[in-house]
Amino acid sequence: MSGLFEALITVLRQQGMAHTVSDGREIAEARFNGGRFAVTMRCLADARTDRPMLLCYSTLDERVPERRRAAVAEYFNQVNSSTWIGSFELVRETGEARFRTGIDFGEQRPTADLVLPVVVLNVAGINARLPHLCEVIDGDDEVGAAYVAYR
Repeated sequence: MSGLFEALITVLRQQGMAHTVSDGREIAEARFNGGRFAVTMRCLADARTDRPMLLCYSTLDERVPERRRAAVAEYFNQVNSSTWIGSFELVRETGEARFRTGIDFGEQRPTADLVLPVVVLNVAGINARLPHLCEVIDGDDEVGAAYVAYR
């Protein structure tokens, strides 16, 4: 187990996040309830010796219906323009909606103190927007009202 992955597991434990670890890969998965949607957070530790990186994706377990994908993509575009850390993504072909945060450690040694904000901001980022995202997914109108409510 790499030092990066050990730091990730330490952070998940410190935050009280029950998690599973993928066999043979440095991927930890935690699940949490985001209101109407269940959310799965996958943290992928790429512990290459030359440049360790950590990516966290919080993904809605339910797919966005095809008829609402354009509206969700527009909502994500509007929200991303004012999001400083992380970004919302929609896979148009499958309807997978997710929020991504990450860090490239460069020459620094990965520690729990450096991993913590990546994990915490990931969970906070998707939780802050879930009520409005639900409005966009469930609605029949444009995304303007949900975006205005978010701001």
